[in-house]
Amino acid sequence: MQASQSSRELTSAQEVSAIAALGVNWYHNYNPTTDNSNPTSNMHVPAFFDTSYLTAPNIAAAIASPSSAILTFNEPDNLPPGGSNISVATALANWHQFETMGKRIGAPPTAQSNANGTWIVNFMGGTVPETGLPPQVDFMTVHKYLAPGASLASKLSTLGTYLAAIYAAWKRPLWLTEVSIITFTTSDPATWVFGTQQEYIDLFSALPWWLAQNHPYVERFCPYPLAETPAVMAMNAGFANIVLADNSTGALTAVGTAYRDAHVQH
Repeated sequence: MQASQSSRELTSAQEVSAIAALGVNWYHNYNPTTDNSNPTSNMHVPAFFDTSYLTAPNIAAAIASPSSAILTFNEPDNLPPGGSNISVATALANWHQFETMGKRIGAPPTAQSNANGTWIVNFMGGTVPETGLPPQVDFMTVHKYLAPGASLASKLSTLGTYLAAIYAAWKRPLWLTEVSIITFTTSDPATWVFGTQQEYIDLFSALPWWLAQNHPYVERFCPYPLAETPAVMAMNAGFANIVLADNSTGALTAVGTAYRDAHVQH
């Protein structure tokens, strides 16, 4: 199992600093490309947030990437800015472009259940127009947000039940590309409820060992997010509890340090 981080709010130099400090062996930034001068580019996994990213240059860059895998449409059953808001029909109509890249392909991570949600069930049961076959899906990409205030044991139990259900439904490896402790009460970040910093430290310290021992079908995972912009940080004081790196410097926070120490040991 490989530890990672999602990064989209740092400059190239800050990204290099933070990812190197975390000691992770892969990362994604919700984009097909990364700065070619970035020494972490060999760890970058191309991601196509929505159909607008499926341009000839981006496809060529993903094909040329040393990554053996690609990530696809982000939360297609969710509205922007967090989701790509793509219908099953649109996803299937564009899927053959992924299939021709010669990479392992991750299923779109849904906001609804990745085990039995309407979007993923209809997608996995659909066909790609060019081939008449089900879509090539080599691993399931998963997002999971846990309840603030619950005990660590309760959080891990909830996460474990969800991961097991997805694996049982689709019999494919899992990539947990977003995991955090947030309750999304409305679409306004000012209303979101975050866990305490200690909750994040406890969760991210436990995850590497716990996943390896209990859910070996999880190939890769990463906490979310690496950092946030000052504008986002100003929306809710809870963001300060969650980030792994400081946006202005790329330096690790206490949460980032705990995550680094945990996954390096395991």
